[in-house]
Parts: sequence; C-alpha cells; structure tokens
Amino acid sequence: MQSLVLKNSRLTTVPRAVAKVTSLKRLDLRSNSVAEILAYTFFGASKLSYLDLRDNQLTSMAENAFLGLENNLRELVLRGNKFQMFPMSAVKILKKLQILDLADNSIGQIISESFIKLESIKHMDLCTNIFTKLDRGAFSSFPRLQQLLLRSNLIGDVAVGSLDGLHDLEVIDLSQNSIRKLPESIFTQTRRLTKVYLSHNKLQSLSGKNIFCIIELKLICLNPDEINSSLTFCKEKIFLLPLLNTYLKS
Repeated sequence: MQSLVLKNSRLTTVPRAVAKVTSLKRLDLRSNSVAEILAYTFFGASKLSYLDLRDNQLTSMAENAFLGLENNLRELVLRGNKFQMFPMSAVKILKKLQILDLADNSIGQIISESFIKLESIKHMDLCTNIFTKLDRGAFSSFPRLQQLLLRSNLIGDVAVGSLDGLHDLEVIDLSQNSIRKLPESIFTQTRRLTKVYLSHNKLQSLSGKNIFCIIELKLICLNPDEINSSLTFCKEKIFLLPLLNTYLKS
C-alpha cells in the first residue's frame, strides 16, 4: 500500500500502525482532532514523501516527531491548525522537504537560528497567520526559498534586510496586509523575483529603487485605486508607469 487516507475519521492521535506500513508514500490525515505529534510517530514509514495534517488541532510537535522521514518527506501540510510558534525543532531534520504549508495558523514570528539551515525548502506558505512585522533576516534559515506567501497577515513594518539571503526567490506575496512603506533596498538580494504581490496594503509610495533592481520582474500586483489616488512613484523613475500599465492586475 502506497497511499492511505484517514480524513474525517475523528482521530485524536496518529495511529501507531501507520509507521508499520513501510511501503507508504502518501498519508492524508486531514480534518481530524489530532492535537500533538509524539516522538517517533512515523518511525518506520521511511518512504513517506507526502504528509497532510491540515485542519486538525495541532499546537506543537515533538522534536523527534518526524524522525525516520528525514531523507524522504518532500511535502508537509500543516495548514488550519493552532500553531502559535513556527515548529522549527520538528522540521529542521527534514533534509528533503521542499514544500511547507503552515497557512491558517496563529504564527507571529520565526525564530531563526544561524546554525539551522533548511536548504531544501523551496515553497513556504504562511498566509493567514498573525505576523505584524518582518525582522531583519527573518527567513535566513530558508536560503533556497523560491516562493514565499505571506498574504492576509497583519504586517505593518518591513525591516531593512528582511529578505536578505533569498537569492533564489521568484514569487513573494505580501498582499492583504497593512504595509505603508517598503525599504528601498528590500529587493536588492532577490533579483530573480518574477512576481511581487502587494495589493490591498496601505502603500503610500513605491520608489523605483524598490523595483528596478529586480532583473527578472514580470508582474507587480497593486490595487488600481491605490495607483490612481494615493500611491506615488519617485520622479527619477517615471518610466515605471508604462511597466505598471502593462503588467498590473488586481
């Protein structure tokens, strides 16, 4: 058996028998009432590459919760739970993890540790959490990120250097926040960006210095009403306007 679906099964814990299915590659445990992942829960299911735990009651996971999956798990879905802290101690051993979905939780910050680098993660979804600011080096533990989704948080302050080190970043979604201003140097280390989503914020200005360091940029998403009323652009980069008229979408 390679795939097992136990969604809507009123589970309060992950069945221990799951770890005994050594051929298992995909496990779907969504929409249960699992509140905790204990140590060694999946030890034995070493071929597991996809794990879906969305819409449970998870608040924490043991440091060794994913022991045994470190060389194979590639996608981990934890959206719609009750996390208040980023589960760094549990996911840091997952050497092959590429997709991490933590949307719809109550996470307000990521405590990065300089010696922890999750270099395999390429896509991270943190939409609909409670981030109020992005600190300098906020994502330094994820140097290979290609997509970073932060839509529908409470972000008002974006610090200088908050995206530093994300040289492979291609897509960033900061829409539906409360951002009033972006540092001029915000994108200087993310020159591979192709899509920047900034709609439904409170931006009052957008300097050309924010934008024209992005060599591969193809799309900026802003509100048309923001552009027509309150959003202004630096005068020395007036040629930004044709770019916007071509690629703007709401």
